[in-house]
Amino acid sequence: MNSKKILKIIVLHIALISSASTIASENRSYFHNIDTVDSLLSLPKDKLCKNGGPTSDDIKLILLHGPLAQSMYLKDPLTARMMIDEQSKKIQSRIKEKCTLNSNTSSRKITKEMIKDENLMCRNGAPTKDELKTYIMQSPEIDIDKQLQTIPYQYRLMIEEGAKLKGYTLREVFIEDIVTATAKNWQETCNKKNNNNTKNSSSNPSKAQQSYDEVDKELNSLWKRLNPETRKRLLPSQREWIKKKSGCNNEQTCLIDMTNNRIRELESENDK
Repeated sequence: MNSKKILKIIVLHIALISSASTIASENRSYFHNIDTVDSLLSLPKDKLCKNGGPTSDDIKLILLHGPLAQSMYLKDPLTARMMIDEQSKKIQSRIKEKCTLNSNTSSRKITKEMIKDENLMCRNGAPTKDELKTYIMQSPEIDIDKQLQTIPYQYRLMIEEGAKLKGYTLREVFIEDIVTATAKNWQETCNKKNNNNTKNSSSNPSKAQQSYDEVDKELNSLWKRLNPETRKRLLPSQREWIKKKSGCNNEQTCLIDMTNNRIRELESENDK
């Protein structure tokens, strides 16, 4: 290789590292021992988001540890620098999303028992991708890292570098693929189950149907027993409740639960 070209590569490499190190040295209290983006994104939220999270230069230094990045830098330093800059921006953007995400977002807690029981799982609708992702991340029986190790090294390396171009890690892409496929399968399963339940209930009234008929009858009777002034005052909320009830899509357990809740609400009004 031409001696001038070698010198140019070395100078560019040192320039990138030194400029990034100068800026990052003041803010890398939690990031100086991290060698991979995967390790960075797996940090607890309080550490990942400390002082605004890692800077773009922090992330560049981590990306430079990647074997493909180093190889590319030797072959084409200008292109490598542009790719690392682009990757670092996308990764930093994803970290900002993580840091601003409301951790109190309500979500059903998927359990091992629910996974094994289709009726139990589908009772409140097919699980969402976020619900499944939480289950996979928290389940002690699922070892994502062990599964990743079964992927051939070179293939895993290519996928990881491709994921980084989009601001993702190999682990995140792997989990996203799993939950996407699983959520789709559950949606199909629950749709079939609901369709079968609807057909069965139309031909033979089930115990659930009978129970709903009973609570619905009780609700109507209670409504009639309210004095005219109370009924007039509660009419808007009653109409709103009827609209919400349509969201059950004729699922009997949902209808029974909603009706029983409404009965309790009207009973408390009747006692006033």
